[in-house]
Amino acid sequence: WECPLESVHSMFNHKEFYANVQAVDRVESCDWDLRDATKWKAFSTDAIRVLPKTPPVPLFPYTGDRRAQEAVLEAQLKALVARYRSEECRLSTVWSANLAYLLSPALAAYESERTTGTTFANAEFQQAIKRHIPVGHVFKAVPFHFNHRNPRRMIVAFLGLRGKGEAGRGGGGGSSALDLLKSTGDTLRFAVRVRIFPYAEDV
Repeated sequence: WECPLESVHSMFNHKEFYANVQAVDRVESCDWDLRDATKWKAFSTDAIRVLPKTPPVPLFPYTGDRRAQEAVLEAQLKALVARYRSEECRLSTVWSANLAYLLSPALAAYESERTTGTTFANAEFQQAIKRHIPVGHVFKAVPFHFNHRNPRRMIVAFLGLRGKGEAGRGGGGGSSALDLLKSTGDTLRFAVRVRIFPYAEDV
């Protein structure tokens, strides 16, 4: 693990404040024993306690219509996928609304893992997919995560021409996604599911 910091001038929390008084404050050279007064100067806790409190900064809730945005983005992605298969592969595309519905819990679990480090309902998702897929058929999927809502940039990433910060999950990446787009079969069904997870301040 590589520390993103080059130097540390102070360390503090809501109760204590320590100033780094070492001759060199670079991370790799610092002594981190806060009890050593020759290395870290502790400010008076009484002085810290009487400092004026900064009022909490209010955060405004997300103002967009997430469901409507998801529906629009799904329709745009489906149109781009169908066009690619038609123009590049001379293949038709049949969509499954039921399969798309079953993908929703997986996207929620991926977001939970990304933001909290924990996931959930993986076994239930796998069972739902197994019950939906006919015997003798195979389920393949490549989840992607983006921090924008530009469908054309998403398709570029899906084709393996990813830009900076546009990453696929699940070990798939561009090549697997491209293989999916070129799939053929008599009973082949496609599904696209979009989930937007908004945060405060319209992030």
